[in-house]
Amino acid sequence: MTLLSTTTLILIAVTATLGCTPKETEPQILVEPKSQYIHKVGDKVSIVCAAHATPTPVVYWMKKIGNRNREVGGRANGISVLYFDSIEKDEFGLYTCVISACCSKKANIKIPVDIIVPQEPDCNKKYGNSSLIFGVDWTYAKHDEAKRNCEKVRR
Repeated sequence: MTLLSTTTLILIAVTATLGCTPKETEPQILVEPKSQYIHKVGDKVSIVCAAHATPTPVVYWMKKIGNRNREVGGRANGISVLYFDSIEKDEFGLYTCVISACCSKKANIKIPVDIIVPQEPDCNKKYGNSSLIFGVDWTYAKHDEAKRNCEKVRR
């Protein structure tokens, strides 16, 4: 009969609680994408999601289409890049970075990311009322930007 030391028994108890063997580790997020990205149609988009664990976790992206999730891109060990050379209108929406680790209570860590189109300026809106915040008139800065954007749209 083999006797186990107290340290070994404690290690076995901790491992059973976490679900990992002594050589396995919980995933640590190395690069966490922001929750929202704003892009225009035609923009180049590159969003990185990366994690570390032992063994190396599988990282991949899913896209919500209707009521279903669909895997987009490929699966990679430790890092995945959601990349669009020129994003199209139907590619905007909710994506999820999935980090899949074999030993974790958090077997799948899911990080939602929303890629949205910027709001178009309201070219019929009248700008001009002052809006003082901390002594700075933000209305005119917004007005000038909106006016420039409307002039671009009209051309």
